[in-house]
Amino acid sequence: MRRLVLGSVLTLLALTAAQAQETAATLLDKAMQAAGGEAKLAKLQGLMLKGKGTFHEPGGQNIPFTAVWHYQGRDKYRQYMEMEVMKKKTMELRVVNGDKGWTKDGPLEAEIMDKDELNEEKENVYFNWVTTLAPLKGKDFKLTKADEIKVDGKAAIGLLIASKGHRDVKLYFDKETHALVKTERKVRDLSTRKDILEEMYFSNVKDVDGIKLPLKYAVKWDGQPLADAEMTEAKATEKLDEKLFAKP
Repeated sequence: MRRLVLGSVLTLLALTAAQAQETAATLLDKAMQAAGGEAKLAKLQGLMLKGKGTFHEPGGQNIPFTAVWHYQGRDKYRQYMEMEVMKKKTMELRVVNGDKGWTKDGPLEAEIMDKDELNEEKENVYFNWVTTLAPLKGKDFKLTKADEIKVDGKAAIGLLIASKGHRDVKLYFDKETHALVKTERKVRDLSTRKDILEEMYFSNVKDVDGIKLPLKYAVKWDGQPLADAEMTEAKATEKLDEKLFAKP
């Protein structure tokens, strides 16, 4: 009798796990379809975004910025940013290409990122790649249905993304439209060496070359506003020019 009961429990647990896994896979399918379809998402892995926004500093100081971002797949990233701090304009360029990364401030020579900075930037590139949804059917990813929450008063369904060698990422999709509306992950503040909960909120979804992209975002660190931005231009393509990701 005990063996029969134990066998029934194990069977039930196996079925429950399978159902949960199926639910996560179904959610991903619906999210991919809402974003333009699996084929288009996989094909258009080069992305250019141009926008403007504001950094919110502790103490209430707001720093306006304009930026151009380029992303290519899982390991290439370029960010050109201009800021105005106390009426003085500054420029910063950051480039990641595989296991190499550089920073360049204004007219100064480009510097190689140190190990910690590069690792953090590579994790950022990975995060951006995950939010495209395109790679998530690969064998390197484990998907689990996460909690349901409210985002701007609307129900959102969570999907937990796990992959060896990377931090977990939570993606939240609007329960009705299945558009991406929020993400959660841990990031490291290199100035304090502390891990922080980062939340990103997405809105203003538009069609960009056949895929649906949110063109507004807001970021919070440990519940406090960090930055917000709105895209003024966006383009999706199969492949960007490799020169964009060369040493500045």
